[in-house]
Amino acid sequence: MYVFAKKYDYQQDVISLSIIVSLLLALVTISLVLNQFPAP
Repeated sequence: MYVFAKKYDYQQDVISLSIIVSLLLALVTISLVLNQFPAP
């Protein structure tokens, strides 16, 4: 991933934004999955 970022250095902001969006989607997905199970 580091090599990719260095090769397309002008897309650094796009890559960073993509990572942030991916993390947010992951958090939402985890929250939804956890909500399917009853609280301990």
